[in-house]
Amino acid sequence: MKHRFKRNLASAIVTGLLLSAGASQATASNLTSYANGTVYDSDLNVTWLADAGASGSKTWIEAMSWAANLTVAGVQGWRLPTTLEGDSGCSIARADTGAYGVGCSGSEMGHLFYVEGVKAATPTPFANLSGGLYWSGTTITNTPGGAYIFEFGSGFTSGDWYNTALSPIFGFQTFPVNSYMALAVHDGNINVAAVPEPETYAMMVAGLGLIGAIARRRSVKQRVNSQATGQ
Repeated sequence: MKHRFKRNLASAIVTGLLLSAGASQATASNLTSYANGTVYDSDLNVTWLADAGASGSKTWIEAMSWAANLTVAGVQGWRLPTTLEGDSGCSIARADTGAYGVGCSGSEMGHLFYVEGVKAATPTPFANLSGGLYWSGTTITNTPGGAYIFEFGSGFTSGDWYNTALSPIFGFQTFPVNSYMALAVHDGNINVAAVPEPETYAMMVAGLGLIGAIARRRSVKQRVNSQATGQ
């Protein structure tokens, strides 16, 4: 009974240390999924929020605010994905609206779709990915009041107005604007462990020390029993 308890205790300590380190749960292509609800893209060196439906439908200004105020796994500093203006992979290029259409793999969402294969039909490792439109955090340089959008059903990049009061097309007047979904992304891998606090080090050392002590005690007892049996 005592040996079983010690083995269970040692196993629990090891499990706790692994969980505290944020071990990854699954990997697909260049995407690594973590138990805290994030996905790391090693190609772009960014971390995505895995729940692609978390934002709900929002205007661009609301989506920007939602991402900026987001806290995931204790980490802040989230944003909307960027779009590469003048993306040579796009099927259409115009001076007024920028590059758009299909094949725009230079954007962060386009990279997910065309490079990593993350689509509405094949969303893994993301959850609740809509086939509809998602806001980009990039505004269209030659279209005042416009921002890029991306569709995960078809891989189509286009744009929409987020503020009609900035556009001469609307006579600089304010009209209702559309609402779309939004993905949150963070630069770098938020799951890379920082230098542990002294208390964390102490817990790890104590845990490993306990495991070592259990192993040594078991080894000594086995030798004693072996010698007693030999006599």
